[in-house]
Amino acid sequence: MERDVHVRKVETVPEEASVFHYDELDEGFKQAFPSLVEGNGGTVHESATDGSVSEGDCVKFTDYYCITRS
Repeated sequence: MERDVHVRKVETVPEEASVFHYDELDEGFKQAFPSLVEGNGGTVHESATDGSVSEGDCVKFTDYYCITRS
């Protein structure tokens, strides 16, 4: 079963998190990511990440955003 991927803006990055810069994301997730951060959140299906990020990872875009899945 495919899960949804969410992002949430964070002020501090958890110590255990892997941090990726936007430019390091796979193309599919790179295209989907801006729509996720509009309005400080959003959802895409797991397949859009191309396996480039995992639960708890963070992405540096205009701010830091942490990845969650449900």
